[in-house]
Amino acid sequence: MPSVFLCHFIEKVLQVLHCWLKNELWYCEQSLCYSKRASKSTLLFNKANMLL
Repeated sequence: MPSVFLCHFIEKVLQVLHCWLKNELWYCEQSLCYSKRASKSTLLFNKANMLL
């Protein structure tokens, strides 16, 4: 089972790739861990990070 850190890292990588493809890196740099459309996975990652 992947650790929260690993999941968080993967989330960041996916977010960077997503923003890069959409030419929105400026947004990623300001709020890397949050997607514009908050998905369930993003909310779970945020809740897990609050617990750490």
